[in-house]
Amino acid sequence: MTTSANQLRADDRLKVMPYLPNYKTCPKTYLTPLGALQHLTLGNHLNNVYNKKLGLLSDKWSEADISIESTGYTRTLQSSLALLYGFLPQFDFSKFYIKLSHWLNFCQKNCQCSAAHKYAQQVDEERYELIKNDVGLKESLDVINTILDVGSSYKPRANHVQDALTPFVCHHRRLPCGPKECLKVEHLGGIINHTKMVAAVTNQEGKPLEKLVRLSMHPMLQRIVSGMESAVLGNDSVKFTLFSGHDLTVSPLIDVLTLPNHTWPPYASRVVFELWREDQTSSYFIKVLYNGENLTKHVRFCQGFTNDIGLCPWKRFFEFVTEENLGVFNSTTYLEACQTKHSQHN
Repeated sequence: MTTSANQLRADDRLKVMPYLPNYKTCPKTYLTPLGALQHLTLGNHLNNVYNKKLGLLSDKWSEADISIESTGYTRTLQSSLALLYGFLPQFDFSKFYIKLSHWLNFCQKNCQCSAAHKYAQQVDEERYELIKNDVGLKESLDVINTILDVGSSYKPRANHVQDALTPFVCHHRRLPCGPKECLKVEHLGGIINHTKMVAAVTNQEGKPLEKLVRLSMHPMLQRIVSGMESAVLGNDSVKFTLFSGHDLTVSPLIDVLTLPNHTWPPYASRVVFELWREDQTSSYFIKVLYNGENLTKHVRFCQGFTNDIGLCPWKRFFEFVTEENLGVFNSTTYLEACQTKHSQHN
């Protein structure tokens, strides 16, 4: 894959970004070489499963067969290209177009949501109380401050420390050092335990986080349902849609779906929605996979509805997005649900 500026067909903001990781300097917003390899490997795996085994895309695929969208960050563009290079039969820049999303939830219109902002504030307040009362977290942060000699007055947020140090661990690099010694993985234990505890406490039915993820991810779920509905009705030729986003896209999506054993998405995580048709009855079903594991039976709207091969009736997904999800806010439209005055008693 070369980087000629005239090859990529994309919205203007994406078109000026570098397509490949810079392994010499590794700028902050770039995909790392290891990250690129992860996505290339993932693309090859998806190619083997969906194209070679199931015949989703042939060597003669066209632009009408795929839809690609990325947020406006270098690493998400590079992630999408690395995955596509492994996934597409006969990779060709000229045969696809990458659209820019200005929102992490891939919202297209009426994206400002005051009610979601209100719930986000409530989530932050709940997390702050948990931070104040977590002795193990304070001990871990104090040890890190002492080793790095940054002073006891410096009080970094736990998630910022975790975000800063995780790449060292994942890339098998030595952790940062202070004047006398270097950090070790065990020094991060209190932070990791805190992250797990916060997820367990805040991610419960009826709490502000549950309402926040319902609202924040509704635009994305609506787009996925609309695409599938077009396929069911025979009005759309798109066979593969890719949304290249962030952990802040994947994590609330996992939460709103109620997928199990989730704390925070690993690098290169993926949530896959598959649409299936039963030939004998022409009935449609969906399958939901997280990092390759079929978790459909755990999905909020599929619990108790999956068949003996782990598929969920497509209509359950449709009903959840068009009726049930917004019904929690006594609303029938996303715009209505996002009005703070409408949701203040929920």
